[in-house]
Amino acid sequence: MFYRRLCIGVNDKGILVPSDKFPDSIKLGNKDEDYYLSIFMYNEEQKKEFDVNGSIAGITDVVTDKLVWDFDGELTQVKQDTIELCNKLISYGIKEENLQISFSGSKGYHVEISLSEHLTVDEFKAMTQQIANGLKTYDIKISNPSRILRGLGSIHLKTGLYKIPLQFYDLCNATIEQIKQVATSLDNVEMLITAEVVTLPENMKALKKFKEEYKPKVTLIDGLDDVEWGKKLTPNMPNCRHAISLGLFAAGERNNALMSYCAWLKNAGYPMIKAHHELKGAAEMQSVRTGQERFSKKEIWETIVKVVYSPSWKNGTFTCRKPGWLQEFCLSLGDKRCSHKTDVLVDMPKVYSLFKDYTEQYENNVLYSGIPELDSKMKFMVGTSNGILAPPGVGKTSLCLQILEHNSRENVPCLFYSYDMFHSALYMRMLQRQSGLQQDDIYKAFKNNPESVINDIEALEADFKNVQFCFKSGQTIDELEASIVEAESKLGRKPKLVVVDYNELVMTGEDEEQTSSTAIVAQRLRQIANNHEVAIITLLQPSKAFTSPADEITNYNSVKGSSSTVQSLTLLLGCSRPGFGPLNSNTDKFFNITCLKNRNGPLFTLDLSWEGLTGRIDTLGFEDRVLLNEIRAKKAASKNDKGGWQ
Repeated sequence: MFYRRLCIGVNDKGILVPSDKFPDSIKLGNKDEDYYLSIFMYNEEQKKEFDVNGSIAGITDVVTDKLVWDFDGELTQVKQDTIELCNKLISYGIKEENLQISFSGSKGYHVEISLSEHLTVDEFKAMTQQIANGLKTYDIKISNPSRILRGLGSIHLKTGLYKIPLQFYDLCNATIEQIKQVATSLDNVEMLITAEVVTLPENMKALKKFKEEYKPKVTLIDGLDDVEWGKKLTPNMPNCRHAISLGLFAAGERNNALMSYCAWLKNAGYPMIKAHHELKGAAEMQSVRTGQERFSKKEIWETIVKVVYSPSWKNGTFTCRKPGWLQEFCLSLGDKRCSHKTDVLVDMPKVYSLFKDYTEQYENNVLYSGIPELDSKMKFMVGTSNGILAPPGVGKTSLCLQILEHNSRENVPCLFYSYDMFHSALYMRMLQRQSGLQQDDIYKAFKNNPESVINDIEALEADFKNVQFCFKSGQTIDELEASIVEAESKLGRKPKLVVVDYNELVMTGEDEEQTSSTAIVAQRLRQIANNHEVAIITLLQPSKAFTSPADEITNYNSVKGSSSTVQSLTLLLGCSRPGFGPLNSNTDKFFNITCLKNRNGPLFTLDLSWEGLTGRIDTLGFEDRVLLNEIRAKKAASKNDKGGWQ
């Protein structure tokens, strides 16, 4: 038996339901909800894996009994491309009545064919891409194994329109406004699909083995000779975004152009008002160049800026490195297109030169924690990715704040990506470190007597003056890298220390669901550290076996995605609070750091003091060291202890 995935909303992990009972399963949804169906199907073993893990991540050897095309963009061009695709399919021998055409409810159309056989992902990709070759609004991501597609009859929550079926005649002859009017309700829409299952004609079967990648049709843009390529908003601005900023896009491309430009402006740190101003300028220049009526500033604000800057935006990025509209636009710049080539191979004299430069700057390439006992055993090196491993509640963030504070005082530019803690919660933690006050006392002080904490606030600002903070949730690894580049432009010097709290909250951006992957993110962080010459410290979560702050971590096998993740790290520190116990808080004054991996030196274990209120870590006194040894001896003797020492 095969199963398909049903999701209520794009962020839903979904459920797997038998493919032959799919129409009944849709009743789990509501007509006022947006639901999505998987294109690919899962077998019994994959169903069991999903039931255990609750996710389809990593399951790629799936099959489908459909051919599906998704067109998205400016509706006039989308409609034209959809009609051309249908005509191609008819020319292959597919009957018109077996084309399952639908309006997506927003700015796209879907075309499906039900098949009498199963296709692998590679076969599906080869066939769909070849048949759609040259159609500008075709979405190549449709062949992603985890791709889900809006279900027929599902409402689009932003437009209020439903995904409705269309006959080929309707697609060709009805206006866009007429189709949208029908899509405002399902009252007069026949939702029953009567298309037959298709046996693939031989000329279509031959496309299964075609391996060449999808190649769009490209026409060079006029007016490129007048562009001043050296005058950009920022030096690192891609040529394709610069061309868009000058209005060098076609009349039917302005939605894609302005959306991709707005996403770049957002990722580069531009506020909404500034982005709106830049987009208005681009639209004005495009209007003058083409004679087309200009996008109104209200339309730009409502349909572009507010969408990209809204909390519901998936933080997606547009890239000219991968197939899609922006790549096609970039290619149309001819010899001014973005260059993604890098000279990665070097000879031995070059290696010597790099090492010589590194040693001459050695002192500038070494960063310290500010904890003398720890710094005597290890150091953070620029160009490396490092990890701090501990279960929730141990004090990983507190340790990082202490490291950031020390380096900020040393005039080191630092970046702190606080994905785990809300900005006000983090500031509260920092103010507790500075003042030693309880949270309730801080709230009362801010409300009734703000002058009483003004000295602490000023001291905190002085201690962290060289730290830039990021609280943007759902950020992709590409966006993280882009913000490091932007920070250098903003600060006028390179950041040297980057702290990421924590790994699993960074998105890979690899699929529509924006799932994160510890191993993928870890490998990318290593590349970013090397490419941008920064020291990165990432906070990591252990497996569920470590549930108490008192559990001491003695090896790196507990790291989630351990093999690939640990491989990417130069240094890995495991942290615990061996005296932790909810019934004996007076013993919770110890902080253990165990070095689990160290490419630049030996492994070690280190016992330090822990102050719970401020979260500060310091030297451990002799008497407390004796007490810690007694605690460990008692824990070792307690064979049945599973939840930490009590």
